[in-house]
Amino acid sequence: MKRILLMVFRNLFFVPYGWFKLCWYASHAERYSEEQRYQLLKYVDNRAVKGGNLVIDGHGMEKYSKKKNGFIFFPNHQGLFDVLAIIQVCPVPFSVVAKKRADKRTILKQVFACMKAFMIDVMMSNNLCR
Repeated sequence: MKRILLMVFRNLFFVPYGWFKLCWYASHAERYSEEQRYQLLKYVDNRAVKGGNLVIDGHGMEKYSKKKNGFIFFPNHQGLFDVLAIIQVCPVPFSVVAKKRADKRTILKQVFACMKAFMIDVMMSNNLCR
């Protein structure tokens, strides 16, 4: 919680502008190309990471180029910052698969809309596994 407050306070003048622009892109995602949406997410993410004094170090990212057909990331834990950390280091746009419950969180809702994320119902997928 302290880190989130640090991110907000250090970007106090950017937050209203960034929040409005993120909400606008999320509600009008079809108007913007995937590259434009991803550039906005990288910009907002970069401000948050710098404001929170975070250091995100990605290794092997040169393997993910636009020439390849696709790839899958498997974060090693359940965290709300995983997507934002991957945005920081990934050179190409990507999307995510997330729980519908995560779509209710304020900032993640807009980020997932810009990424055109796929939302799944966890209860439904648990029943299919039985």
